[in-house]
Amino acid sequence: MRPKTLQAYKRTLHTYHVGFGLREPYQILVDGDFCKEALTQKIYIKDSLPEIMQAPTKLMVTECTIHELQSKGREFTNAMIVAKRFEHRRCAHKTPVKSAACISEIIGSTNQYHYCVASQDKKLRSHLRSVPGVPLLHIKKNLVILEPMSNESKEALKRHEIEKTLPMGKEASLLKGIGRAAGIIKDEEPKEKKTKKALKKKGPNPLSVKKKKKQQTTPKEATNEKKKSEEAQNKNDTTELSQGQKRKRDEEKSTSVPEATSSATAEATVATEVTEKAENAENAGGDKKRRRRKKKKTGQEEASETNVETTAEKA
Repeated sequence: MRPKTLQAYKRTLHTYHVGFGLREPYQILVDGDFCKEALTQKIYIKDSLPEIMQAPTKLMVTECTIHELQSKGREFTNAMIVAKRFEHRRCAHKTPVKSAACISEIIGSTNQYHYCVASQDKKLRSHLRSVPGVPLLHIKKNLVILEPMSNESKEALKRHEIEKTLPMGKEASLLKGIGRAAGIIKDEEPKEKKTKKALKKKGPNPLSVKKKKKQQTTPKEATNEKKKSEEAQNKNDTTELSQGQKRKRDEEKSTSVPEATSSATAEATVATEVTEKAENAENAGGDKKRRRRKKKKTGQEEASETNVETTAEKA
């Protein structure tokens, strides 16, 4: 194998050792298909796997894998013989299960016991890539290949590095107490629960609603519609004219009433003045007559007196 590939494998195993606690000897769970492929490609597993891992290894097989190889028939008898030479790992299955399901249950969601997996089952490998800290091995042509680190394991390493920089539980409580004493950290007030407003019922989007199709009208219907529109316009014009005439009459009445009242008052004042003048003239004429009568009486009296005097003198 090329030295560059061995260096790359060494780096990946070092990251698994630092980030997830993998240690020597590496415990490798072997699948039945892996054993069969190794026999066909003439690969001696006990020698090739320590070369790739560059450290001592411990090859392990579950009882479910052995039962599976026995059930497959004569083609897998040699693979069953090879698998029996490896260390047996107990599983909790009383009735035998497929080797892929058994291995996935042993590893779980965290790989608590730090196992590596050597398998030719693609579904099992794709499932184990979602579990952080599981090195995967498979055979391609004449070589055993160690897969690069999965994205899930890389993200788990980043999270682990960030957690290392944060303070521990006691340290965090002490820092909070110091911050409160210095006034840097304030006690969080209980937030009031926001009441959700009742959502108004919204109508459909007018842009998404289809427009109503215009009905095709016949020429007779078009003429009838024109006549109806003209009649409606005429009615509107007549109503507008009648309303305008009514307004004008009301305005004339409102203006004529004060004018009539003013003319009536003026005529009444003129009539009173004429009557007063007539009465004054009558009074003046009566006085003149009286004066004339008095003058006549006085003249007659004077004439009678003169006659009496003349008679007396004659006598």
